[in-house]
Amino acid sequence: MSQHLVVTAVGSNRPGIVNQLTQLVSSCGCNIVDSRMALFGSEFTLIMLVAGTHNAIIQIETRLPATAQELQLLTVMKKTSRHELIDYSHAAVLQLTLPDATGVISKVTQFISDHQMNMVSLKSNLFTKNNIEMLHAEFDVKLNQTHQPEQIEQAFAQLCQELGSEQFNLQILSN
Repeated sequence: MSQHLVVTAVGSNRPGIVNQLTQLVSSCGCNIVDSRMALFGSEFTLIMLVAGTHNAIIQIETRLPATAQELQLLTVMKKTSRHELIDYSHAAVLQLTLPDATGVISKVTQFISDHQMNMVSLKSNLFTKNNIEMLHAEFDVKLNQTHQPEQIEQAFAQLCQELGSEQFNLQILSN
């Protein structure tokens, strides 16, 4: 029976670091089921869901701390279960671009929470436009059958106007 482990690694970015970590996973006999990698400032971040036999998971739990120390990484591991997909009736992508201000992301995540949507992804970045620091954010969410897409679209448009968003979009996709 396959077991699952979430592995998170953070450290200074340098060429080959992802390769070294994925080589470790493979050499332990594990498979990478899902992963995300990003750079934040000069820091590299990687989150992986790995699967393997009981012995393979023990190998990774044993070998990763030494590898992390060698690579000067902070790592966290946590056993988990396989992700079971929930049948949502719709998916949606909420996007907005506006002058950056403290609390904008928090207000949108509160909106998502208030409307009982399940957030599955968040991407945001800053850029400069006409000497103004701008925020672009994208939220991927799942909606169940009780959600009224038209009401969510209207409420999101109202929120974006209140936040002073120059540009916003909500795209609802049927599953």
